[in-house]
Amino acid sequence: MDIVLVLQKIMMIGAEWILLLLLGLSVAALVIVFERVMFFRAVKPIVPELTDKVVDAFERKELAALGLQCKECPSPEGKMLAVFLKYETCCGDALEKHLSAALIKIQYELDKNLPFLNTLGNNAPFIGLLGTVFGVITAFHHLAETGVGNSSIVMTGISEALVATGVGLCVAIPAVVFYNTFVRRVKRRMASLQRLKETLLALRSMQNHPTSTSTNNV
Repeated sequence: MDIVLVLQKIMMIGAEWILLLLLGLSVAALVIVFERVMFFRAVKPIVPELTDKVVDAFERKELAALGLQCKECPSPEGKMLAVFLKYETCCGDALEKHLSAALIKIQYELDKNLPFLNTLGNNAPFIGLLGTVFGVITAFHHLAETGVGNSSIVMTGISEALVATGVGLCVAIPAVVFYNTFVRRVKRRMASLQRLKETLLALRSMQNHPTSTSTNNV
């Protein structure tokens, strides 16, 4: 059997199933966007400017109380502080590794499902274009069967096929917008967490070497 004829029969299915696929992907994207919005709302820091609060609490020896307050909210900053309080008696390298491991875990939670939005935003237009190609092939096949006199039917088929490209763009654009918005939020949050990590390590170093700090001040 001619491979071209086989492929033609497959493509003669038309663009309807492509539209159904794009509809399913758009629903999945909406679910992910809603889940991420609710997630970022839920993990807002219970204490604003936590890094500055940590320095003040350390100087007043109230760091444990601040950690207990942050434990009530599932914020990434609270998790970092909880890890620090749990392993603060470890040596410096071990403590840094624990904080780095916590930071990696938190980044994974912040980035959850975002690659799907990125992939959808990059590939939805091509999926729609594929549907358009299938629709155009079907339209020209009908033209070959009915003759040139029924070109209006062909033009109607082509216009319907172009809908797939439009739907693909309508799915891709919001996915890209939300992906970029979430990525910017994650970057800001990770920068804040990195600052908190460095601050905690610096406080631990000051706690272990108080004499050197006072000597430098003199």
